[in-house]
Formats: sequence, structure tokens, C-alpha cells
Amino acid sequence: GETFWTVRTPYLAKWDLELFDASGRYLRKTKNYSQQFEIDLNDLASGIYILVATDESGSRYSTKLPKR
Repeated sequence: GETFWTVRTPYLAKWDLELFDASGRYLRKTKNYSQQFEIDLNDLASGIYILVATDESGSRYSTKLPKR
């Protein structure tokens, strides 16, 4: 299956990125200052994951990401 997700945010900002599993369990956090970045999937089991991106003003965006 995939080894990376490529994520594109709505605009350039300092992003805090949090990854959760389908049950809402927190997995990890990273920071990014970009509009597009990759998330490494190699250490994740197959399933659905939720990425929450929060910008410096507190606006939050989330998306479901499947890993096969």
C-alpha cells in the first residue's frame, strides 16, 4: 500500500498537525510551515486515520485518511 500521504492545506500558515486513529486515540503531532507536506505511513496499520490541522490563529481543519 501507500507509504506516504500528501496533504495540501487551504493556505500557507504555521500548522500544528495531529494524527488520531479511528477511535480518536492520539498518535502523534508535528509542525509544518507549508501548504503541502507528506505524512509517513510506514509505522501505521491499515485503517482509517484522522488528521487535524490547526493554524496559528486557531482555525482547525480535519480530514479522514485511509491506509490500505
